[in-house]
Amino acid sequence: MSTISLSPAFITAALPRVFRGSGSTAGDSGIFSPDVSSKCFIHIMPGIMPTNLTYSTFTTTNAIALCSFSAADLNRSVFNTNLINIITEYVAATITGTATWFLITVISNPYIGYGNYALQINSPSIHQLAGTIGLVGSGADLELPSTTITVGQLLRIANLHMALPTSFTY
Repeated sequence: MSTISLSPAFITAALPRVFRGSGSTAGDSGIFSPDVSSKCFIHIMPGIMPTNLTYSTFTTTNAIALCSFSAADLNRSVFNTNLINIITEYVAATITGTATWFLITVISNPYIGYGNYALQINSPSIHQLAGTIGLVGSGADLELPSTTITVGQLLRIANLHMALPTSFTY
């Protein structure tokens, strides 16, 4: 088997660009950049987490999400270390239910290029990442003080940590 290794210094330097983009206000390509706030969401979900994320998972998410955070709500997040720390602003819950899992969705820009040189893509790619939700101390991917959510309740993510691997074996 072969292994590809990336230095921690390389990963740390690349993270802000991958997650927040260049910092420009137009054409930013970071996953959670403010420029893509209408294309990236963290949804707090009820029910059973699917074992296979499909296009239908994405299309039905908005209708049943208890609460959704957009990239614009992530202004306090830390993306410059290889333990990414996602911190959101407060957002009001839109549906009452029990939070059991979360879904991060990122929709690629439907255009490639800029201005007169932009080409429209008929089916932009949709990237999804799911994780479990549990009470504080449960060991779930995202821990909440209470998993019971009510309409209008203000919620925020205080510390959602993600680390990128520095070694890949194939």
